[in-house]
Amino acid sequence: MPMYNNIARQIMLFLAVNHGGMTLKEISQRYGARSYFSVSKAVSRFRQRLAKDHTIHKQFKKIFRYDPLIFFVKRYL
Repeated sequence: MPMYNNIARQIMLFLAVNHGGMTLKEISQRYGARSYFSVSKAVSRFRQRLAKDHTIHKQFKKIFRYDPLIFFVKRYL
């Protein structure tokens, strides 16, 4: 499976960006991403996937006990 479509990797990067207290560059170095841009793109893809796929969105909310889309709106807007 291509790395850009790996949901587990996207979740891990999403959590690292939003809760890890690390910069995109630090995350890319720690987790073997090509660059900080690839981390940013993976996180963006995951946000889009959450918005479109209600099953993944519900599972994420159930596991992590918060709504990631509302968290994103409160943090960045």
